[in-house]
Amino acid sequence: MIRIIKRFRFALTALATAIALTVGISTQAFAANLPGEGSTWQPEIEANTAIRSHETLSEAHDTSGNIVQVWRGWDNNNIYLSINHGVARHWGDNNNPGGATQTPGAATQTAPRVIWTDYGFRIFHVGVDGHIYYAGITFGSGGGNPFLGSWVEVPNNAVTTPWTSVAVVALPHGSWLLAWLGATNVNIYSTYFDGNTHSYSAPSQIPGASSVDAPAMAYDPSWGQVIMVYRNTESSLVTMQRQNYGSSSWTAPQEPGFSGGGLVTYGSPSIALTNNGNGIISARNQGGGYRSMTLSRSGTVAGWFDETTNFRPLTAAWATAVGAVIYWLMTAQDGYVYWKVAGRF
Repeated sequence: MIRIIKRFRFALTALATAIALTVGISTQAFAANLPGEGSTWQPEIEANTAIRSHETLSEAHDTSGNIVQVWRGWDNNNIYLSINHGVARHWGDNNNPGGATQTPGAATQTAPRVIWTDYGFRIFHVGVDGHIYYAGITFGSGGGNPFLGSWVEVPNNAVTTPWTSVAVVALPHGSWLLAWLGATNVNIYSTYFDGNTHSYSAPSQIPGASSVDAPAMAYDPSWGQVIMVYRNTESSLVTMQRQNYGSSSWTAPQEPGFSGGGLVTYGSPSIALTNNGNGIISARNQGGGYRSMTLSRSGTVAGWFDETTNFRPLTAAWATAVGAVIYWLMTAQDGYVYWKVAGRF
């Protein structure tokens, strides 16, 4: 049986504590904290083993307390997953613990993503051929052993560069929205999967959206809108566009900022929305650290808030919300993955 995880993270083991002390990321940073921001980074532990990746870890939760985490390997292009912080599994390994069904192998040069929908978890990755693929994870009755589905290619020639991730958000009724960078240009495209008809819309270019890095998206029912962020091609500033749920139209690109101006970033920004009307946008600043702004339902922003330990990650960070708490997931220069409470709202 799968253990139900009621807490977001396990308490630290001796191994976790040792690794945290070894990294020693404790330098005081530049500005005020996000509300409720944690003071230290903790290693991501799966079955008492610290995980490593060459990219950013992604995770999703269901309403029963299960958590699925996916990542690219540290020294290979394999896709790994862990369910409820259990043993990390190579997707395609025919000796998976827990009774999971073997699936076809998969390889990626970038970070995979995972969401939870009304029909179960869905994992997305960009293949080494640039095509976008997805597969499902479902649990047996009573929360039994998981079933790992086969990889399916997103239709209608949804193709990006092999080294940029696809952005995905879960929507009501088992639906989702995908966004990706064009394979031969800097445009950003999207397609909508309708959970009722089990069909994809034709890919369409998002007006005004252009980048050289992967976009990121977030959605929460309390907001009723999808928010996409990316690094634009003209100024390298973090740029935001919004779409009300049920609409196919996007707002014009906006470079969120205030008296201090926008944020020049390197790599992909990330975004997370809470269930009580708050959110953050985080991005790597010119010094290599991380800076965030808070976001309200109206689209107004406040900040800037510098991450308090001045962590210098290997790749762009990932923000994820669980209820009213937002967490950061970052990969250190040596490939070890760490997490930290970004804010409590």
